[in-house]
Amino acid sequence: MKMTASEVFLARNFSEQIVGNIDNKDFMDFRNKRRSPAKILEDNIKGKLAEMFICNGLGDNSIESVMDFNIYDEGIGDDFDVVAGDFKIDVKASSPKAKCIMVEENKMNSWESRGKPNYLIMVSVYNSGINWYCEYVAGISMEEFLTKGKLYERGEFIPNTTMSLKANNWIIHKSDCYSSENLIQTIRGKDAV
Repeated sequence: MKMTASEVFLARNFSEQIVGNIDNKDFMDFRNKRRSPAKILEDNIKGKLAEMFICNGLGDNSIESVMDFNIYDEGIGDDFDVVAGDFKIDVKASSPKAKCIMVEENKMNSWESRGKPNYLIMVSVYNSGINWYCEYVAGISMEEFLTKGKLYERGEFIPNTTMSLKANNWIIHKSDCYSSENLIQTIRGKDAV
């Protein structure tokens, strides 16, 4: 789906405001290289566009949701990416070639104290010229992620790739996840309880 010029403007404007407040490590693991301000900006634009894409999809299915556009102090971020009522979603922006949903062990540990999301989603985000595109790749409930996912150590290869991990990550392949219809059914099922 092509994102609108207004959505791209909002994502860029938000990302430009937070660049100086974002930890510039590639990963939460302190042993990794630092990102340039341009890379931080790009990563945050992609992340915010992925969140907008999910909110749009929920809205298309008559599910109200909100995103956080607050600007926090350095080292402090939002608790969840998208919230629909009391249903919390963590959105992972990825490249079109990504095949796995990955959650850093440090992030998983931080959720222990703040509360875990109900659902994890991977959205492919890429640009072509001035246009940005998003596509739903896969999603899974946190409950199933904890059952089906596996913890991989720093230095191990991402499954079915030659790319080594730069931090400990919980990983699940997209083939063990679900389409966007499962997210809609899960939210509606939760609301029906």
